[in-house]
Amino acid sequence: MKRRNQFIIAALSSLLFLSIGLTSKAKAVSNTHQVVVNIAFKPTSETNLTNYVYSTVDPNSINYHHYLTPKQFAQKFGEPNAYLSMFKEYLHKRHIRTAVYRGNLALKLRGTQNNMDRAFHANYHPRKGTPSRTTYRLPAKLAKQVVAVIGLYTGKPTSKRTAHSKTALTGALGHKPNTALLSDAFSKKYGL
Repeated sequence: MKRRNQFIIAALSSLLFLSIGLTSKAKAVSNTHQVVVNIAFKPTSETNLTNYVYSTVDPNSINYHHYLTPKQFAQKFGEPNAYLSMFKEYLHKRHIRTAVYRGNLALKLRGTQNNMDRAFHANYHPRKGTPSRTTYRLPAKLAKQVVAVIGLYTGKPTSKRTAHSKTALTGALGHKPNTALLSDAFSKKYGL
């Protein structure tokens, strides 16, 4: 039983660290490509969980070597089924399949990149010198217990606006502008 608790804590920690490494090396994928994302939740009481884990290794404790089954763990420290059901319903409406990991502290999601991006309002943020990152936003009633969304990566968006503005500029000038000019020279030449 002790190993189960240690395994659950180690598994969640490993998921977080593994996903950070994988996400930083992730490549943009097509928007219809199936992806897997994991959501890690806070335990219902972090203090009680920490105290319980320590009590299982304290010879003076009533819980010494008294380990919980995944079901008992879920009842004591996992997220309530009602909260997980709200999450599953929200994602199901967005065509994302869900599975609850034993212990009720994580969800596994499977769906297309487009559906994930929409469900999480994912945004791409490029950063110079460091890997780009993806931010997400969830409804407040769902977000309050989320520790991390692991594996959510949206690639650099294709910009229709950029293509449109080049077309508009070409049309306004009657020819394709010389984009090799330095920004000041370009602005002066084309009156921008």
